[in-house]
Amino acid sequence: MQHKCRGLYDLYRGPEPDVSLLPSVFSPVLRIITGPPDRGRLEELFAQLFSLRARQEIPAHWFSLPSAFTILVVRWLDDLALAPGEMQSYSAISKNVTTRKRYFPPGVNPRIIHHPSDLQGLHCRDYQHIFTASRLADLKRVDLLVKAMQQVKGEIEFHIAGTGAEAEALHELAASDRRIKFLGYINDVRLMEEYANALFVPFVPMDEDYGLITIESMQSAKAVLTSHDAGGVNEFVEHGVNGMIVDPVPEAIAGAMQQLVDDRRQTEEMGKKALQRAGVITWQNTVAALMEQLEAGHCLPSPSGGRGKRRKRLVVASTFPIFPPTSGGQARIYNLYRQLGAQAADIRIVSLAGSQTKPCDRVIAPGLEEVCIPKTAAHEAREEALGQELGTSCGDISCINDFALTPDYLEQLAASCAAADLVVLSHPYMYRAVRQVWQKSVWYDAHNVEVDMKRAVFGRETNVASEWIEVVHRLEGDCCRDAESVLVCSELDAARLIKLYGPAADKIHLAPNGVDCDAILPFRGIGDSLAVRRRLGLDGKRVFLFIGSWHGPNIEAVIRIKAWAALLPEAVFLIVGTVGRHPSGKENSPANMLFLDTLSERQKAVVFQVSDVALNPMTSGSGTNLKMLDYAAWGLPVVSTPYGNRGLCFADSEHLVLAEIAEFPSRLQTIVKKGVGEELAVMAERAREVARERYDWRVIAAGVAPFLLAD
Repeated sequence: MQHKCRGLYDLYRGPEPDVSLLPSVFSPVLRIITGPPDRGRLEELFAQLFSLRARQEIPAHWFSLPSAFTILVVRWLDDLALAPGEMQSYSAISKNVTTRKRYFPPGVNPRIIHHPSDLQGLHCRDYQHIFTASRLADLKRVDLLVKAMQQVKGEIEFHIAGTGAEAEALHELAASDRRIKFLGYINDVRLMEEYANALFVPFVPMDEDYGLITIESMQSAKAVLTSHDAGGVNEFVEHGVNGMIVDPVPEAIAGAMQQLVDDRRQTEEMGKKALQRAGVITWQNTVAALMEQLEAGHCLPSPSGGRGKRRKRLVVASTFPIFPPTSGGQARIYNLYRQLGAQAADIRIVSLAGSQTKPCDRVIAPGLEEVCIPKTAAHEAREEALGQELGTSCGDISCINDFALTPDYLEQLAASCAAADLVVLSHPYMYRAVRQVWQKSVWYDAHNVEVDMKRAVFGRETNVASEWIEVVHRLEGDCCRDAESVLVCSELDAARLIKLYGPAADKIHLAPNGVDCDAILPFRGIGDSLAVRRRLGLDGKRVFLFIGSWHGPNIEAVIRIKAWAALLPEAVFLIVGTVGRHPSGKENSPANMLFLDTLSERQKAVVFQVSDVALNPMTSGSGTNLKMLDYAAWGLPVVSTPYGNRGLCFADSEHLVLAEIAEFPSRLQTIVKKGVGEELAVMAERAREVARERYDWRVIAAGVAPFLLAD
C-alpha cells in the first residue's frame, strides 16, 4: 500500500534535481541512480554512498533531505522496490493517491483499499459544538476555519484539537472570538467524546492523501464540511447528502457552517448518512482484502507483467445507485460485487441517479467503484409521465428506450466498457444501452423473473400496462438468449426463465440472494433488550416486525398486517422500509402499527433487538425475499407463507413457521398469548446457522467467482 514521502514528490517545491550541478566526486553514484533500477547494484550503491558521506570536503547539505542528491537516490530506490517484477499486487489508501505522479510504475492500476482509524468505540451522543482535529500545519488550513468561524452567527463553540507549528499564529488569529477553543493535544478518549458531541466536523486540508478525520467523523455519525480541493476527503463526502463541499475560501466555508448550524435537523440527517457511508470501512474488510490479494496470487496490470494473474475488469450496468444499500436490489448488487471485488476482480458499477443527485465517482469497497450519473430533466419528466400512465414508479422500464435522454450515462458507460473484460446487466433494462457501446460478451444478473414481477406491480391489465408487460417480456427474452451466462436467485426462477425464453440450462448459474452475517450477527443480544424495550414503551408487549420497500407485493403484505393489527391491539407491529410510505397501508392504520421508514444499520439493530417475531406474509413477486435472510441472520423467529419462503432452504417446523395467509391471525394470536417459547427460539437458532453456512455473501461470491471470472 503506497504512501510516498510526499516532500520528495508532489509536495516538493524546489527545482528539479540537476545532476550537472553535482561535483565530479558523485559520478560513481550518478552512474547507478541515473540508470534503470537494478537490484544487483544495491551493494555497490550503498558502499559509494557511505564513502561519500565520510569525505570531509563534501558539504553536509548535499545529504540533507530534501536535496538535489538525496531526491535522486530515494526516487531510484523507490522505483527499484516497486518495479512490477518485484510486486505481486499494488494497493493504495485512496483513489487520490493513485493519481499522484510517480507514486506507481507506469501502467499499473492499483487497487484501492480504504482503511479505518484505530479509534475503537466511535459513537454519536449529542450535537453541542463544532469540532475538528488536525495537525496545526499550513497544509491543514485551519486558518480558513478560524476566519470562517468568525463570520458565523450564534453562540455555538468551535473546538480545535491538535498541536503544530502554526499554533501560535492561529491562537493570535482567533483571539477576538471567545467561541473558538483550542484544546491542544487530547487523548483518544477525549477525542472520541469531542466527535460524539459535535454537530458537524469541518475539515479543509489541501489535497489530503486520505484523511482519517473524515472517517472518524462519519463513523461518529457527523456531517463533514470540506472543500473542493481537499483530495481524498472528497471520495467520501457527497454535497448535501452526508456533508458539504465548498470553495476553499473563508466566505464560502462560513456560509456552509451557518447553514449547518441553523438547520440542525438536516445536519443530523447528513450525519446519519455519513455513518452509512463509512460503515463499510473496517479493519476486518481491510485485512480481508489484503489477504485475499495475497492468497489469490494475482497482480494488477503492469508493463512487464508480473508473477501473478491480472485481475479481471467487470462493468455492471444499473438503473439506480447502489450505495448505501437500503433496498433488496441495492443490497444484492452491493454485496455480491463487493465480495467479488474483494476476491478477484476490479468492478465498476455505472448507475443512473435522480436529476438532483450530484454526479460522483466513488470507491465504495475494496475492488468496487460506483459511478453515478444524474438523469437529465427531460429523462426524469418522461419517467414521471410514464409513471402516471401506469400508476407506479417507472425508473427501470423508462430506461429501456429513454436511456439516450441522459447522454452522459451512455458516454460514461462507453468509457467504462472500453477497459472491461466483461459487462454484466443487473436487471435487463439497460440491455439496449449496453449493446450500443459494447459488442462482446455480456452476463445477465436476473434479480427476478421481470415479466412476472411487472404483472404483479402493475396490478391491473390496462392497455398501457399490457403493452409495457409485452415490452419487458421481449427485452427479458433478448437478454436471456443473448447473454453468455445468466445468474438467477433460485431454481424456481431458473425453471421459469427456461420455460419462458428457452435459454440453455447449462448457461444458468445459481447466485442466491444473501446476507452479510459478519455485519449483522454481533448486534443481536447487545445490551439489555428488556431495558431497551422499556425505554421505547414496548415493555410487556409482543412485537412483530415486517421489512419491505415500496413494491407491489410488500404493499399487499402491509395491507394484510393492518387488518391483523386491528385484531390484536395488545401487540405492536413495526413496519420498516419505504413500503410504509404507501398510503394504502399507512392511512387509517391502527395505533399499534408503527411506520419507521428507512433505518440506518444501528437503528435496525435496535429494531431487531426489541422484536419478538418477524413476518413475511407474501403471496406474489419473483426472486427470493432478502428480508427472510435478514430475519434469520439476526436470530429472529419467522412466520412466513410458503410463497415467502420460495427458493430458500428453510424448512417448516425446523427453521421457521410456514402458514397460509388465512392461518396468520390465529398463529399470531397464539404468539401474543403464549409468547416466544423454546420451540420458536430453537428454530431461529437453526435458521441463523443456515444463513451463515449457505447464504453469507462471501459464500455466494465464492461460488460465483470461478465461472464469472474464468478465462
